[in-house]
Amino acid sequence: MRVGDLARRTGVGVSTLRAWEARFNFLNPERSPAGHRVYAETDVERVNTVLRLLGEGLTLAAAIARVANVGPQGLPEGEAEALLYGQILHAAEQGVWVSRDLRTRYVNRRMAEIMGYSIDELVVIPVLDFFDPAEVPLVKERTALVRGGEKVRFTQRLRRADGSMFLAEIHTTPLVNQAGVYEGGVALVTDITERDQRERAMETRDRQSEALGLLGSQVLRAQADPRRAAMLLTEAVDTVCRLLQTDHVTVLEMIADGSSEFHLRAASPEISEAIEVPAGSRSFAGHIALTRKVVVVDNLEYDPRFDGSPVQPGTPTRSAIGAPIFGPDGVRGVLIAESSTANSFHPGDAHFMQGMANIIGTAWLS
Repeated sequence: MRVGDLARRTGVGVSTLRAWEARFNFLNPERSPAGHRVYAETDVERVNTVLRLLGEGLTLAAAIARVANVGPQGLPEGEAEALLYGQILHAAEQGVWVSRDLRTRYVNRRMAEIMGYSIDELVVIPVLDFFDPAEVPLVKERTALVRGGEKVRFTQRLRRADGSMFLAEIHTTPLVNQAGVYEGGVALVTDITERDQRERAMETRDRQSEALGLLGSQVLRAQADPRRAAMLLTEAVDTVCRLLQTDHVTVLEMIADGSSEFHLRAASPEISEAIEVPAGSRSFAGHIALTRKVVVVDNLEYDPRFDGSPVQPGTPTRSAIGAPIFGPDGVRGVLIAESSTANSFHPGDAHFMQGMANIIGTAWLS
């Protein structure tokens, strides 16, 4: 196999493997007719044995010397079993992270993949460097519990090599030697980012559906009470702002005198000054009215369809979602939610926005 194949199978970077060869005269690959280094299957075992010995606390020089002197095929029975266990750990779907005194002693291949490092990079970085500084006290508390003999299960954000944070589910168990003395902790780590996002999305949809049901039933009962209908308009705008966790939400009413503008009808947070928004296709509100459907902007900075901010000129809006509000004679206005963060809205939010716009339209008819 080529050096890249060896690196992929062991989790050790190509540059590191070549450094081991140059510094310790380790592996000694053969040369192909084209002059390329060619490695054998036993080299995979040799590198994995070095990684296991590093996890047991040996220095790199000592681990390589031990493998070079004995060789994976000539290991004593206990050593051979340990090598087999090490191969099993490397094949595991969960990340395996062994540490002591906040220093990493061993990680398997899956753990390196999750964190975005090679194995040899991961084992030399202090454990606390992978956590948000604000959460370090909590990490130390949990470490103390494990040192005291407790098994600890929790979710925690970890930092990858690229600096991004992800949510992990961690099961930590104390390790003790035959004399019952604490030797460190072994953590089984699972990246639950996608699962957490799915659960959060389901919770969000449940809350949105509940809000639509409650406000929908109230607006039907309030049709004979214009004052109550006006209160429901404000409540609907506040609900959109809260459930979409957006910066501001506005209801714009199309002027019936034939002018090409929208006027502000309601907003959350409240806006005291009068605002007029163009109704042409180059404005976000005008585009919604013309298309008569929900429109989503993931990043206003790179969307050539619209000019400026959807509602308030000069505001740092990056993403927005809007829905038409229908009356007896067509579109009567638009409901718009804006965020200063790009990609804040999801396809599932479209149903919620149109539902709230329909409720607002019904309230206007009261």
